[in-house]
Amino acid sequence: MGHIFNGLEKDTWLIIRDYDLGFMYVGWANAFSSNHKESELLLKDVIVYNNDTAEEMYKTDAIYFSNLNGNIRIELKKVD
Repeated sequence: MGHIFNGLEKDTWLIIRDYDLGFMYVGWANAFSSNHKESELLLKDVIVYNNDTAEEMYKTDAIYFSNLNGNIRIELKKVD
């Protein structure tokens, strides 16, 4: 993960889909680890959705992810 995020600028919009938990997290990448061993990410201004229905579940100021491994997909969204 570190290699992908090293090329991004701070405040890139991300969509993180956690298929095991059934959630989709949408927010701005505020900080991230620089290597794959730590796999840390701080997402700001987050909206959490049900991944199957896209129903909004809740909003929060930030979510910290550690060890982003498993059945997830991270999508990068360019904002003009």
